[in-house]
Amino acid sequence: MTSEDILSGESLFKHVQVLADDIGPRPAGHPQEEQARHYVRGKLEAFGITDVETIQFDTIDSWGYGLIGSVGAGLIGNLIGNRMIGGALALLGLREHLATITAQKNILAPLFPKREGGTVIAKIAPVGEVKHKIVLMGHVDSNKNRKSFSPDGKKLLLPSSTLMTAGLSLNLWALLTGQQSFRRWAGGLLGFALWRLLEDERAEYIDGANDNASAVACVLGLGEHFANSPLQNTEVWSDCVLRDKILSRLVGMIVKVLRLQKLVTQDNVAT
Repeated sequence: MTSEDILSGESLFKHVQVLADDIGPRPAGHPQEEQARHYVRGKLEAFGITDVETIQFDTIDSWGYGLIGSVGAGLIGNLIGNRMIGGALALLGLREHLATITAQKNILAPLFPKREGGTVIAKIAPVGEVKHKIVLMGHVDSNKNRKSFSPDGKKLLLPSSTLMTAGLSLNLWALLTGQQSFRRWAGGLLGFALWRLLEDERAEYIDGANDNASAVACVLGLGEHFANSPLQNTEVWSDCVLRDKILSRLVGMIVKVLRLQKLVTQDNVAT
């Protein structure tokens, strides 16, 4: 197959069909996600790539645990009402909320249910010595069909997050200062937030064609292309990872790689 055939929409769509239709929803750490990883690894090896590695690790199957844990800790502190114990839990809740929305480590993370996930990494050697490296990434797992991800729900993500931050902050202040009326207001806000978060978690996992089988298909297509036509002095890493490990720069890196091979020009790049 030529490079144009390998990277054609028809060829890439076949990978999307396998991941989204044949395998279906792929929650992180679940058997379907493992099946997707095996498919990806098998394809990379079939392309003639010999340096393929699977790195396994414990992962959560939903990023909602961080928000639920933070609001839950704050609400328990509110219900306890004690300045020392309640205040400590309120502080923990606020800290965990800020850590979650800024992608920092959660103190409560050891309490979250864990499953075994993994990342498949293929390294394609260049022509000549390695002077540069390019990493292509796509995540094999799929998310839930959350109400918060609907068109209307997305409009409320920032206000909702701000309201949760305000509620947790008010809760901490009310407990430390003994302001009972504000404590009741904070408790109501946190109770409502917890209910909404739990409702969001009840959603089913999606097939994930757009999010993110399409990116994985691009990674596989480019992996096959560069296995056939290695770059000069540039090692290419084709990584198929889990959502909580991915960097959000896949498209820009793909375009950069393609430009190196002069397969596209500036006029071909759509934004």
